[in-house]
Amino acid sequence: MAVGASKIAFYAADAGDYARAIAAAQKLGVPLANVTGDFSTAATWVYHGTYLVIAVGGQADAALYFNGCNWSQTAYSGYPSCETPFYYYSSNPYDGPIGALQYVSANGSNAFDSLILALSEGGYAANGDYPANMFLPQPTANNQTAATCHCAGQATNRCPTSS
Repeated sequence: MAVGASKIAFYAADAGDYARAIAAAQKLGVPLANVTGDFSTAATWVYHGTYLVIAVGGQADAALYFNGCNWSQTAYSGYPSCETPFYYYSSNPYDGPIGALQYVSANGSNAFDSLILALSEGGYAANGDYPANMFLPQPTANNQTAATCHCAGQATNRCPTSS
């Protein structure tokens, strides 16, 4: 069940991944207002299920899953550093209604794989099918029992402007 491009959002926690999130949004017809580099905004969207949030890159994925930097946000309270109420959608690819507290990981093993995952997962959510002629790398999912909580990225960032 596709949600359509207007109900998808991308979150990135560093400038490089933010540029990749912008590129994916433009390719998929996702409104640029639905792309953020601000942790508090992304956390609010995930907490309320406002959009199907796709975390682009490892730093965004770790920020939403762990918030190891203990970045300020207004969405939830009572969770110490390295704990959030968020988790991954149980089906990959996303297929169903947008749920509160759930997000999609586009954390590839490198920057290119993260871009391809953002395009493929976003394309599937927007249209109910993967974009044509696209190989699909496996996401590198953080796992609370195996991964370590660490602080990386920035609480707020923007893609460098181009002329």
